[in-house]
Amino acid sequence: MGVAADKKSSKDEMATQFDRSISLVRDYTSRAERDYARPAIKKSRLFFEERPIVATFVAIFGSLSILPVVSFLGVSLLVLITFITIALAGAFLAASVVILGLFAVLGFILVSAFFTSLVLTLFAFSSFLLFRLAVLVRQEGTSGMSSWAGESKLHFTNSAPKKGLQNDSIFVPDDTRSDSTNESGVIVQAHLPSDRIPEYRDDDSKVQG
Repeated sequence: MGVAADKKSSKDEMATQFDRSISLVRDYTSRAERDYARPAIKKSRLFFEERPIVATFVAIFGSLSILPVVSFLGVSLLVLITFITIALAGAFLAASVVILGLFAVLGFILVSAFFTSLVLTLFAFSSFLLFRLAVLVRQEGTSGMSSWAGESKLHFTNSAPKKGLQNDSIFVPDDTRSDSTNESGVIVQAHLPSDRIPEYRDDDSKVQG
């Protein structure tokens, strides 16, 4: 019973809405007929009664020209839409071609810049290595070759030079103190290679030696 009542109520609502729509259409139609159609017909009848020849000519001319006018408007609108579509499509194609060309030029420039940067980097790094080799050989002689090889290895393996250093404490005698406290010293935290850490001895050990 409840389902049947719901269906009946929904049908009643649809019928009510349909009746309202029909009444609105009737109101608009009657208003248009009262405000526009009847005055136009009345004026046309008066014009025909006053000037029958001119009214007949206007009626025949309007009947014969309405179809060409409507056809002209339709064809003009179609031509306008067609040309706008063709223009937009042509502009899109032209813009696509130009953008693709510019993209190709950009890609060529980027590839050229990449290889140029690679060559210049290799040249600069090679020049730096040769310069370091000359400096180390001049300072250390033939032993500078091994130092240069180790330094170059650090560069190629991307290792920081501080990894080869040791964190050692060095006992440095404090010469600024008096003779009575000369045996004391200052402990300095230094980061030096293991083979270059200097050895310090106090004065007593030197005397005993």
